[in-house]
Amino acid sequence: MLLDHSGSTARLGHPCDDLPLALDDGKPRTSGSKSTERRESLPTKCAKCSLMKPAKIHKCPACGFAPERQNEVQTIAGKLVKQVRKKPATKDVKQLVYSQLLFLQQRRGYRQGWAANQYRTFFDVWPKGLAEVAATPTQEVINKVRANAIAFAKRKEAGNAAA
Repeated sequence: MLLDHSGSTARLGHPCDDLPLALDDGKPRTSGSKSTERRESLPTKCAKCSLMKPAKIHKCPACGFAPERQNEVQTIAGKLVKQVRKKPATKDVKQLVYSQLLFLQQRRGYRQGWAANQYRTFFDVWPKGLAEVAATPTQEVINKVRANAIAFAKRKEAGNAAA
C-alpha cells in the first residue's frame, strides 16, 4: 500500500515500475558555474529595528529579535483515494496500435517513420520487433493521433510567435 500525499506517483511513476535501462556512468556532473569558493555572506537587515547585522548572527544584537522560520506547507482537507495502477501494455496491444498507425500512415500518405513516431507518443519507446501489418484504427487511436497533431500545431505556432 502506498500513501502518496504529494502526487509523486503521478509525476514520477509507480515505485514498482521498471527502472530505466540507461545507467549513470559515474562521471561527476559539471554545472554552469565554475566557482567552487563560497562567497562571504553580506550583512542582513533586522526585521524589527532595521539594524544591519552580520549574516552569521541569528539574533539581533540591538533589539534581541530572533526570526523564526516560516512554514510554507499548505494543507488541504480531503480524502485519500486508491490509485489504480496502469498495467504495462503487452506485445499484442503494442502490435495492434502500431498496425493501426501504419494504416493511418498509408491512408493519409504520411512519410515513412510517421507511425513509429506516433507509436513513441503512446508507449515512450520505439516499435522494435513488430510486424509491418496495417489494421483498421479504433476511435481511441484516431483521437490520440488528433491530439498529437493539435499539440504539434500549438508548439509550432508558439515557436513562430517567439521568433
